[in-house]
Amino acid sequence: MSADKPDPPAPASSPPIRYDEQRLASPNVFRETFGHLGDDGWLDVLKRSVHDPVIDDVDFPRFPDANLQSLLHGSVGEQAIEEAFAFYAFIRARLGSELKLGASARMLDFGCGWGRMLRPFMRHYDLADIYGFEPSRLFCTVARQLNPYVCFLNGEHLPNRRIPRHAFDLIIGYSVFSHLSQHAAALWLREMAELLNPGGFAVFTTWGDRFLTQLASEKTRLDAGEEIHWYYKWALGKFGDIEAVLARHRAGEFIWIDTGQTRLYGEAFLGPEPLGMLIADHMLPLQVTAFDTNALPQDVFILRRT
Repeated sequence: MSADKPDPPAPASSPPIRYDEQRLASPNVFRETFGHLGDDGWLDVLKRSVHDPVIDDVDFPRFPDANLQSLLHGSVGEQAIEEAFAFYAFIRARLGSELKLGASARMLDFGCGWGRMLRPFMRHYDLADIYGFEPSRLFCTVARQLNPYVCFLNGEHLPNRRIPRHAFDLIIGYSVFSHLSQHAAALWLREMAELLNPGGFAVFTTWGDRFLTQLASEKTRLDAGEEIHWYYKWALGKFGDIEAVLARHRAGEFIWIDTGQTRLYGEAFLGPEPLGMLIADHMLPLQVTAFDTNALPQDVFILRRT
């Protein structure tokens, strides 16, 4: 490796998963072993798996290097699992009986990274019916190494028809539409409409008013000579006039901040108005059933395939 190019993150240091043919004969060993637990009990098991990868003789997916976790989402270990579980609990509470679970259903984690967000769902669907999609080959490779139970698909940053069509009852995507340009967001929304079964749901997060308000507050602190978190300092350097951006967002604009990485990936604010316009302008068979701005750290919108 060249001196100016960092080495890829080290693989997880936990012992490799044991391949017990008899144990893996079940369509879902997690459902078989832990399906009787309530949500609190299931969360405790998932958090325990951070430190103890074999629980009740079941091998759990492993975890990546802590530096990789921190780089991708700022949290590590049990905190990373708690965040994933909060998204899972939100989805189950909001969709209730409309959410199709079990052996006859299929789910996709869109932009899955190393695969943390799908883990709470692993006791509901047959393991063969759980998919993750990740455009980064590095992160997709890490996800496959950590969790051999589910199918991780690699692709591109724009749709390429590598994901099964009209196949999914639930698609999730945490902190994906918070980074897509308007062009990329429109294409991926069309892709979601093609991937979902009629009546299926997609649940995505995006940046919203709260993040811009926080940045404005951090700018005040920075201007006063206080030290702030490096990410806020970086964002302030990219966003320019925060008050102007906040005003545009509140006026219903799609806000796209080009951070210099690619023309498709930066910082995005997809509010209810631009989301509705994208769906209408592209005549997508998607209905916005909810747009929540308080329940989770990012705003959340729910789409139903009509």
